[in-house]
Formats: sequence, C-alpha cells, structure tokens
Amino acid sequence: MPEVRCKVYHRARSTADAGELRRAATRKSRCPGWAQNPAIQRLLIETAIPDQDRGTDAFGRTKVIWNAVEGWYFIGVSTNEPVAAYNCYPEVPLTVISAELSQRAERSLAQALTSGEPQ
Repeated sequence: MPEVRCKVYHRARSTADAGELRRAATRKSRCPGWAQNPAIQRLLIETAIPDQDRGTDAFGRTKVIWNAVEGWYFIGVSTNEPVAAYNCYPEVPLTVISAELSQRAERSLAQALTSGEPQ
C-alpha cells in the first residue's frame, strides 16, 4: 500500500487551516487541515486515478496520481523510493482526467469516507 510523504511546506499549519492553492511560482500549495487525517490520506491514495500521460517512476509505478474531494483537487507525485510513497498537495488538474476529477470533487468528506469511490 502506498504511503503519503508530504513535504513540510505542503502540510496544513493546523487542523483549522483552510489550505491554499499555489498562486505564483514562488508560493507552494498547502493542504487544508482536514487532509492531515490519516484515514483521508489513505483514501485519497488508494482510490486515486493514475495519470497515464505522466509516465512511471524509477520502479515502474505510476508517477502521478490524482484525486478530489470537498472541492479540492489533489495531485500525488511519486517520491521514487523502493517503498511506494507519494508527495501529495492541492493542484489544479490540466489533464485528460479532469472531468472525472470534477465529479469526485463534488463528494463531501463523509461521502468519500463512507463509499471510498465516487458517486
């Protein structure tokens, strides 16, 4: 099962942190506070959509994965480690899977945690 290894600057500052999307090349996206929950992180990784256009990492795993919930789009980028791990953060999808991600973004956290799959 892949792990989540988020870089410090992408992590929420507190559980009440509203999060932030990157607005300039010098600013980093920051996850909303609720995304610190390990169950939510696991759900986002396990039910992620592989971005086939982005290739594979050094170990042959999907290099980029996407998921969405509560109006947030998350990208997971492989850390290229022997154990599958992804650095995840909010991002705006500009890929062929954006339509499916838009549907997933309409899910509430409760719906996502209950079903695990998009409605």
